[in-house]
Amino acid sequence: MASQARDVSSALSDRKGNRRGWCAIALCGFGFAFGVAAFIPHYKWISFALIVITGLLSKALSGPYWSIPGLIFPPGVAGGARGIINGLGNLGGFIGPLLVGWLTTLTGTTSAGIYALAAILVFGGLLCMLLPDATASDVSRKTS
Repeated sequence: MASQARDVSSALSDRKGNRRGWCAIALCGFGFAFGVAAFIPHYKWISFALIVITGLLSKALSGPYWSIPGLIFPPGVAGGARGIINGLGNLGGFIGPLLVGWLTTLTGTTSAGIYALAAILVFGGLLCMLLPDATASDVSRKTS
């Protein structure tokens, strides 16, 4: 199901040419669903469904997301840019759990850490909208 979400998102992103919009939708939806799932733990089936949705949105993000460096950077630089992005993502794999652990220790509950991660995801989605115009529409269609 997640691979189908990735394929559908990639196809729609290709058809519309709006990479940043699809990334923003996926990230904001991911953050919202993750935060709501943590906010209503006593509704187990609804929380579970929201966690499933976060997984779908996580995979739906990958196609449009990894096509953006090729639109922003020249061909000789795009591969290196993807490497730097991947390295920063690995750094996030360290900082995220550190942040959750620190907030859990500080507040005595894991909810604060989950809300912080959800807020970071929504912020990242909004930040996507600041990407250059080349990521908002298919420039090759406009010039031909």
